[in-house]
Amino acid sequence: MDIDKATATRLAKVIKTSALSVALCAAAMALLSAQSQPGAQSVDARLRALYTAEWDWRGQEMGRGANDRFASVDAAAQQRRLEYWTKALATLDTIPFDQLSAEEQVNAQIFRTSLRGLVSDIQYKTYEAPFNSDTFFWTGFTPREGFANAAAYKSYLARLRDVPRYFDEQMVNMRAGLARGYTVPPPSRCSAVTRPSSRTSRATPPIRCSCRSPTSRRTCRLPNRPRFAKRR
Repeated sequence: MDIDKATATRLAKVIKTSALSVALCAAAMALLSAQSQPGAQSVDARLRALYTAEWDWRGQEMGRGANDRFASVDAAAQQRRLEYWTKALATLDTIPFDQLSAEEQVNAQIFRTSLRGLVSDIQYKTYEAPFNSDTFFWTGFTPREGFANAAAYKSYLARLRDVPRYFDEQMVNMRAGLARGYTVPPPSRCSAVTRPSSRTSRATPPIRCSCRSPTSRRTCRLPNRPRFAKRR
């Protein structure tokens, strides 16, 4: 059967359109099938989903942002965090590192180091000494530049009402640390210091310190200082 040129052109367009529709449908079905399989998700996306979810959870758990109370620091809260971060580490281990992009490999290493540190701190109960020479749990209650709006100030006032509970939990932790000898060392004060003399080659007298405690006072003797060469 002979067909004219116009009919042939229309037929070609129909066939081309049908083929395109079939291809689009096949691609859509393949995409839906891939999305329904957990293993088909890219490893980069899996890692990003993991550390994003952990960061959001950490912010809520630690009371980041405008909150009406301080984060709990009691034993139950510590155990809850330990379980979450241990599970996050286990999930991170299921993501093949060598299949990550170069950028996400760096993120994975940083994320793993952070999680290990958080888990280790709880396992060793470092929260039982919540202060040291430069960090204290009672600092950082307010930003240095104030708050942006009235709602933030109301949250701050609510946190102030939560101070007794927060301090009670910290004191329970500190008592537990003291019971096992885990605390900062006690301070000592020197009552007199004898400085070396440049006019003699003999050893200078030892430093004598009065080591004070709340219930006693005693004098401790430190080792002699090294001899100084005589000037000529």
